[in-house]
Amino acid sequence: CSQLCFASNTDWFASDQFELFMFGVIAVNALVMALELDFQWSGWVWFENVFLIIYSFELIIRIRRERCRFFTAAQNVFWNYMDFIMVLGGIADLWVIPGIALVQRLTTDSVSASPGISLHAMQMLKLMRILRVLRLVKLIRTVKPLYRLLVGVLESVDAMKWVLVLTLLMLYACAILWTTLVGHGMLFGDSPLTEQMESVQEHWSNVPTSMYSLFLLMNGHHDVVKDVCITLWGKLLFVIFVIMSNWAILAILTSVVSDNMIAVSVRAAEEDREELQAAHHEARCSKLRALFEEVDEDHSGAITEEEWDACMKNPEFVHSLTEVSSLSEKDCRNVFRVLAVKASTDAGASGFGGGGSPGNPDGPDSPNSGLVRSQSLLRFGKTSGDVMYYQTFLDHLKDQASTASKHNLVLVSAQLHDMERNLRSHIEALFDDFLAVMQPGAASL
Repeated sequence: CSQLCFASNTDWFASDQFELFMFGVIAVNALVMALELDFQWSGWVWFENVFLIIYSFELIIRIRRERCRFFTAAQNVFWNYMDFIMVLGGIADLWVIPGIALVQRLTTDSVSASPGISLHAMQMLKLMRILRVLRLVKLIRTVKPLYRLLVGVLESVDAMKWVLVLTLLMLYACAILWTTLVGHGMLFGDSPLTEQMESVQEHWSNVPTSMYSLFLLMNGHHDVVKDVCITLWGKLLFVIFVIMSNWAILAILTSVVSDNMIAVSVRAAEEDREELQAAHHEARCSKLRALFEEVDEDHSGAITEEEWDACMKNPEFVHSLTEVSSLSEKDCRNVFRVLAVKASTDAGASGFGGGGSPGNPDGPDSPNSGLVRSQSLLRFGKTSGDVMYYQTFLDHLKDQASTASKHNLVLVSAQLHDMERNLRSHIEALFDDFLAVMQPGAASL
């Protein structure tokens, strides 16, 4: 474990295999906690020590990877502190307190020499064992659907507080009404106090007792109104309260929680979709970068028009490019015409430039971007003609799925380039015809 803790490469910590391993450990630990309470066995402590070693190892690796961000990152600060407290509680439970007790037994002549300290240690031991329940929360975090449900409930608390205030006000107002009508006997008129009336006084004698009785009634405990419903007015009062509490308040509470959980689910699904898209784009960029590097023999980070035309004549290259980039062959040809820039200019001047090239450690918005790229092209002999940085091509693919995406703009720009070229050719042809007509006249003059 020490070699793994201090190893320079800890990428395995974020792998799916390690997450699956930790999920299995937490699940087994949750089962052992229940068995430990129901079946007395001295061997359970060895299981707890193994679990604590694994949790401590995980915590050390996480702190080593994240360093100060482990305690300050706003996104996971709650979970990080919860894991930290859980591990510290386990260490105090299994190692520190038993160690102190062992030292006391070895250094004192009598076991009962310090009963006060021993009693305090036992109380602390029971308190530390309660912290083991936090491991179940860690299990919930591992399962994404359960975690989303928990986040939805937690985010509903802010909206629920106003529903709870409304519920409290309703219970308070109804408690005053029920205490006046039922507790003080107004609902029963001048009838003598019987055994039923004494039961009514027990549940509705004052406002706090009436609020508690109404809360029980709100949750389905109808015994508190059994003696109230012996009269018609009592039944009517019971029906009105049930409509207000169960049909209205509880429905509002349910809708608030449901709405927040739906919003969290939609947001989580969107985040998962973005993560999948980012992973897919990264894998696609790796394949395309390797494909371009095979073509770019001098590894300058840029492809000339001659190199690109030669690639477009290679069926194998075209098939690989269209398959990985999800572009058609025509789109690939158009992309070069739009993304290409003059070899002596900065790629950032292009309408679709973005990202640094291997020869440019700075971004496209850096003041030195054009100078660095020009020096890179001069070093590799690409000083004339159009070139396309394939990092710009990769950045273009990243925005392909966005609304009014750059891919659509590229297609429009390519069509405009074609129209411009055709129009220029047509004008040049007309100008040549005009010169041909005018030359005989000029010669005669």
